[in-house]
Amino acid sequence: MKMNKQLRSTSTDVLQKVMKSSTAQLLMGAVAGCTTGQIAVKVGRPIALGAGVGVLAIQIASYNGLIKDDLLKSTTDKTKVLQTQYLQKVPAVLINVRQFARHNKPFAFGFLGGLLIGIST
Repeated sequence: MKMNKQLRSTSTDVLQKVMKSSTAQLLMGAVAGCTTGQIAVKVGRPIALGAGVGVLAIQIASYNGLIKDDLLKSTTDKTKVLQTQYLQKVPAVLINVRQFARHNKPFAFGFLGGLLIGIST
């Protein structure tokens, strides 16, 4: 536990010293964005393939009479749950992201540029 606190404080000190320079912020943002873009591309394709196959399988099963559920009713129930539980948290997250981007503009622009580069490669 003590080692964890010491490691956390050391890493925070190093990041604060590095993040004082706008060039360092830009480079760290670009590396983080490029990494995120690469991960999004690698993970996104299989997820999209799985979702597409799932939609086709549900449609085929519904057409053949294997599924006798009212899909419109179930989607409205899920929408109500989404609105009550998850959508209330979204504004707080967006406010935090906006504040971080305002205070760390070089990092934010570096992240955006790196993300676009990572997705394009």
